[in-house]
Amino acid sequence: MTCLRCDAPWPVADYEAGCPRCAAEGHASNLRLTYVPGAPGVVLPYPVALSLGEDGTPLVELPELAKALRLGRLSAKLEWCNPTGSHKDRMSAQLIARALERGAGRIVAASSGNGGLSIAAYAARAGVAAEIATTDALPQAYRRAIAAYGATLASFGDSMTRWHHLARRVGEGAFAATNYKVPAIGTNPFGIEGYKTIAAELSVAGKPDFVIVPCSRGDLLSGIRLGFEEVGGGMPVLVAAEPFPRLAQVLAGADYRGSFGGETAQTSTAGNTVTWQAVQALRASGGRAIPVGDAVVRAAQGLLATHGLHAELSAASALAAVTTLAQEGSLAGRHAVIVLTGSGLRDPGDIGLASERSNDAATKAAHIAGNDRRFTTENRSIGPTEGKRMTTLDSRLAALSAFAATAFTFSVAAQAQGLPALPEAIKSAGVLKAGVRCDQPPYGYKDETGKFAGVETDMAIQIAAWAFGSPDKIELTCVTAENRIPQLAGKKVDILVATLGITPERARVIDFSKPYRWGGSDMLVPKDSPIKKLDDVAGKTVIMLKGSTQAKWFEDNMPKLEGLRLNTASDALQALKQGRGDAYTHDAATLVVIAAKDPSLRLVGESFAVSDAAVGVRKNEPEWLAYVDAALDRMKAEGLYAKWVDKWIPAEIRPFYVEAFTKPKPTAR
Repeated sequence: MTCLRCDAPWPVADYEAGCPRCAAEGHASNLRLTYVPGAPGVVLPYPVALSLGEDGTPLVELPELAKALRLGRLSAKLEWCNPTGSHKDRMSAQLIARALERGAGRIVAASSGNGGLSIAAYAARAGVAAEIATTDALPQAYRRAIAAYGATLASFGDSMTRWHHLARRVGEGAFAATNYKVPAIGTNPFGIEGYKTIAAELSVAGKPDFVIVPCSRGDLLSGIRLGFEEVGGGMPVLVAAEPFPRLAQVLAGADYRGSFGGETAQTSTAGNTVTWQAVQALRASGGRAIPVGDAVVRAAQGLLATHGLHAELSAASALAAVTTLAQEGSLAGRHAVIVLTGSGLRDPGDIGLASERSNDAATKAAHIAGNDRRFTTENRSIGPTEGKRMTTLDSRLAALSAFAATAFTFSVAAQAQGLPALPEAIKSAGVLKAGVRCDQPPYGYKDETGKFAGVETDMAIQIAAWAFGSPDKIELTCVTAENRIPQLAGKKVDILVATLGITPERARVIDFSKPYRWGGSDMLVPKDSPIKKLDDVAGKTVIMLKGSTQAKWFEDNMPKLEGLRLNTASDALQALKQGRGDAYTHDAATLVVIAAKDPSLRLVGESFAVSDAAVGVRKNEPEWLAYVDAALDRMKAEGLYAKWVDKWIPAEIRPFYVEAFTKPKPTAR
């Protein structure tokens, strides 16, 4: 066995606290089983474990949804076709086999439903006593089924008390079939091995490009990752759908051992902890976590129902996450698999669209989308009234189109509830007036079609979406280093998201939000230039922008330097190429992009004038500043910075920008 975090090898055993080395260092990490090299495909620790007929679940194609979402292919892995109705059966078979090998007389598990039911069934099959610790919120349908298998139910007022109960039972000699440690580790690795078979089944006819998995503490996610690694030949991108930001916060820099609060009706994936195994599965596959609130998941649940698939609310989160990816264009022409972990038959809840007739579902979806009547099916315009005369197929597509086209807005409206009240002065305008850069890729620029683009442009649009419920409620204005603060002070714009470094001079005029990244300065020179370091520019001409951080730095630190001050980055670059200066100084982030595209130029590579970048607002607007700060916190928590970096920055230079958003600010001249 080896640790998923530190790779330390350990003898085969059951490590209740996870990796002993990590535990001694204050960390919490699960282990994985390792096998003799050369074994073909997926190997299980107990290949002939006592079985109820688990594995081999159907993979159902959803061509209409794929078409509406502009995917190449969309498939649903129906894990509710396992014997007790969920994916948990794959894990239970291996867990019970391990418990029997150890001679355990009692198996204990903490569960919100599916896991407890599965353990109860497999324990009954094996003739072993089982005790399921749950909360008082467990639906009666689960209680009756668990009791029918002969298992004992222990009910508590909250989830954490369940874990304390399990710890006592394990101390008395019981075998733990679920996590009960804090920080969370995950389930016994022998059980997680059972999930590897999903990867094997998905690889039979060629691996998908994306696998989207409802996620809490990541047992399923980690098992699928391990399975694809054993199958070999590359791994799909794994995506964790979670009810509120947990893994998303960790991937954005939060400590995985922390507590991540949130409320949700997605009971199977609720909880305030994450595990290292989940984080590692996403990192190993180049994946990400997508928080999807209850409202958007209920809409996804309803859409699945119109296609004959009634998933429990937590399972439907996988489709909700797909719509987010589709909105970004990440799935265009690709094959995505959603893992539907459980059926909605045991989890009726508030199923929203699923409870309505299919024609009414189209109308409801349009209403959710903001009463937008302009969605289309088969290239013809359809309104809610006309929709009542459509065929079932047309109504399905119409509902899906409205949902997919506005999933971002819908999700934003729900998530924005955690932000402070919008100041009346901003609210009454009905639109956000934002100043952004138009000549400084990748942060702010105009693309070849003249559209606003870049990381900071998306930040401004996101703030507008949270503030007004739509990303369209924004007026973007191009600003330069020289005119951006006058534009803000003169109320031409209400906010600056414009490569704005925090300086004492600027702080006398405007207020800054909390920093969201740091930025250093560098110099761009011709490839054959003798300038190798900062001091080499003494006696030479350096091109810089008026009002820039670099201009101020050279004024303070090299006052005798000859500077050519221009208005825009494009003017400065042209001047360098024309030989009007020996070097062009600017934000390193901008110069990295230019150097990557132009082999005739290179960076000097000595960082200076490192400062934090922040959003600028006018003085004496504390409510607006508080709103912006809260919005920046949410962007970080939901992993949006990483998403925008992936969207706007080529892979070969992306690490530079990831560090600017996630690593501490370096020291420099």
